Amino acid sequence: MAVKLFDADTYGKTNFTSFSTRNPACQEALIKRGLTQKMLADKLGIHRSVISALLNGKPILLENFLQIGADLGFDQDWVQNYYLRTNG
Repeated sequence: MAVKLFDADTYGKTNFTSFSTRNPACQEALIKRGLTQKMLADKLGIHRSVISALLNGKPILLENFLQIGADLGFDQDWVQNYYLRTNG
């Protein structure tokens, strides 16, 4: 049985202010994995505009952030610390 790393219930059903352009962690992770925004969006079943919003510092749903973060290899501690730092 697979363990779910990220759970939106842990953080609440809320909007999440995503990375700003001053924090290129997601863009770097995309490049490292050889993915385009469209490839990642298609893989996750979300619209490419969600990935674009994240990379451009626009707010996205927490559920989408958790899904993207898990796929890009960010661990739960990193996500939780980032969430608390930006919404704390």
